[in-house]
Amino acid sequence: MTHYHIIGAILAIWIISRIIERRRRRGKIVHLTSELCTACGRCTKRCKHHVFELVKEEKKSRLVATHLDKCTACGDCVKTCKFKALKIVSKHTQS
Repeated sequence: MTHYHIIGAILAIWIISRIIERRRRRGKIVHLTSELCTACGRCTKRCKHHVFELVKEEKKSRLVATHLDKCTACGDCVKTCKFKALKIVSKHTQS
């Protein structure tokens, strides 16, 4: 019987932590600093929500945030970027 209590407590803690994490990210979005971006594509591969696309131009590629409405501000792309071109900001400061 105590095993069920332990499993139930672990599950409750996990659910509560997910709710707190979602509330913390509410009102936030990823911001791209194009001057720092090298268009390596690591963030496009890492993003589960397909927020970014690499656009091929004549001489080089560039990164474009095409689906910002899908961004959950999880930070996976920010952790992946070696060049610090991405950061999580408040939606109110995004212009």
